[in-house]
Amino acid sequence: MSIQVSHLRDLSFEALVSKASSLGIDNAGNLRHSELILEVIRILFQKERVAQGSANISIDGLLEVLPDGFGFLRSPISEFAPSVEDIYVSPSQIRRFNLRTGDWVQGDARLPRDNERYLALLRISSVNDNHPEHEKGRLLFDSMSSAKDLPQLSISESCVKEWQDWISKNPQSNGESLILSIDGNVSVSDLLVDWGSQINADVLLAFIEGQEEEMLRLRRKGAQIYFSKMGENAGRHQQLIDIVGQKAQRLAEKGKDVVLFVDSLGTLARVARDYAEEQERSGVNSIGSNKVLELLGLSKVLDSGGSLSVLGVLRTTGRGVEQRVIDVLSSAKLKRVEIDATALVRGHRCPLSPLKQ
Repeated sequence: MSIQVSHLRDLSFEALVSKASSLGIDNAGNLRHSELILEVIRILFQKERVAQGSANISIDGLLEVLPDGFGFLRSPISEFAPSVEDIYVSPSQIRRFNLRTGDWVQGDARLPRDNERYLALLRISSVNDNHPEHEKGRLLFDSMSSAKDLPQLSISESCVKEWQDWISKNPQSNGESLILSIDGNVSVSDLLVDWGSQINADVLLAFIEGQEEEMLRLRRKGAQIYFSKMGENAGRHQQLIDIVGQKAQRLAEKGKDVVLFVDSLGTLARVARDYAEEQERSGVNSIGSNKVLELLGLSKVLDSGGSLSVLGVLRTTGRGVEQRVIDVLSSAKLKRVEIDATALVRGHRCPLSPLKQ
């Protein structure tokens, strides 16, 4: 019998606590979700090995490769932040199968040995839903040739009239970056989810300092939501954007058209600056703007098929870091659209101005 970690993740926290208590885990309700999953895995593995003589742990997760060459499969339970439920991936496995940050990896794991903290990957059964040997020969997004012609971003068959009218008058090409400007701090999360649902592409939505209840509500609508929480440190916020950006590139490498919405560019600049200050790096004032330019620079149409388009929210709040980003982007040749905050609050479904260069 295989212990399916994904099945444990699918359980509500209450159901997981009940299961843990039935397995004899004391004070299960005092553990964090990811900690509880790891403890349940330990008990189930021991019971299965006693009953059957052997057991295996089936795992999956989003790979993050660290600078030292090893990596971890991050869990959706922790919103892909580092956690005790992570699965360690060795440098030799990463080299052998040409694994990259943003890969979705499935396989079998073993329990931590003495002086180890994490489950460790034993065998890989699939990478991005393909056989791992098939994925070994793929090209890297950065090195793939750009297409000369930029096809238009297509709309879904279920696109509603308000969006259909705006998109037909303001066509956007695959592989283009777009700045979404809005005054103040009005929430645009529902607007971005609605916009993404009108597009015929793989749509990822990344929110820095998101409100957890709001993010989970949007996810229940079927949107691919990635978010860091308010109160998390600057390194975590930056890690979120990095890992989602890499996931978007992995999808494009497979020939998919990908649209990545980011809320917001000003917040990204601020957390990148704060993280640089924590690392005592020099030139922190320019690091934030450079991080924004790096993200927007990912937009690309691949000659072999596939594309990545980055659409970033830019708020005009008057704060220094946002103003620096506005100043930097004003000299870049990027298309932009204004979001009418008043119309958005009043419930207008498509409160957007015409595209501007």
